[in-house]
Amino acid sequence: IVSKSDPGVMVQPGEEIDDEVALPVRWEAALDAFAAGKVLPEYIGKMYHEVFGKCRREECDRFRSEVSERDYEWYLRAV
Repeated sequence: IVSKSDPGVMVQPGEEIDDEVALPVRWEAALDAFAAGKVLPEYIGKMYHEVFGKCRREECDRFRSEVSERDYEWYLRAV
């Protein structure tokens, strides 16, 4: 309502909706989409949006820096 977005065609009673919403399946892609967002910063504040994104990016980097049990199973035990 605030951004005056076009909601599209009204769904009729009993009509099935089959539109797929393509959400990122990789953490980094989700963080990139979050950082590029234009609507959310206006609601939660630009500074909070930026700080939240940086914190989640740091969390992602820490997670990626650890070797997972699956990596050990698939690759490192063969060495």
